Amino acid sequence: MKFIELINQYKDNMEGGVGDNTNIDSLCEKQLLIGLLIEKEHTNDLNHALEIAIDHVTEDSQYYHKLINSGIVDEEEAINMYKKLYKENNNMKKSELVKLIKEELEFSSQFNEKASKLKSDKLYLKDTLQQFNKISEELFITKRVEEACKKMKKIKESASNVILTEMDDDYDKMILQKNIKVMESVIGNIEKNIMELKKSERRIEDEFDTFGRLIEKYFDVN
Repeated sequence: MKFIELINQYKDNMEGGVGDNTNIDSLCEKQLLIGLLIEKEHTNDLNHALEIAIDHVTEDSQYYHKLINSGIVDEEEAINMYKKLYKENNNMKKSELVKLIKEELEFSSQFNEKASKLKSDKLYLKDTLQQFNKISEELFITKRVEEACKKMKKIKESASNVILTEMDDDYDKMILQKNIKVMESVIGNIEKNIMELKKSERRIEDEFDTFGRLIEKYFDVN
């Protein structure tokens, strides 16, 4: 986005500022640009950064000139631009300078992307943290596995009863008994894994609680 586009799209969103009623065209373009480069380091919103710069330059037309020469500015981009505008191009015609400032300099859209991402993150946190404790239900599967194992046991018992009752052939009954033992072994293995799951889930629960306590320091959690 070019500097001129920022100027044209500018909106005064911060009431009570010194520059609320200022005509931007009456301000020094160089001061505004340097101010924008400094202030954008403290916000993700370019319009807000420009608004702050307008307030400062309205109050003191040489505000950023004085600020940089005081030595307290550490924003490299702003310092380099100050050198370019005030030292390297002293002989540049005003029309050329205005063109450089307004038409050629571009600001990355990353700032607008950052603002959009910040807004998205806030909405996500608002929605998700309202149901934070439900996340724990997604972490733990032991209860579901236990229920499935109980159903498998019941299926094995019921199937064995039905088949053995209705089966006449002794050989087939023998094969069935072997298969029943295999099914019991499978269920036994699942039950052993359930025990391991419970141990793991206790550790996971401790970690989840730690995570929750940290988040609660900064946000309301339900």
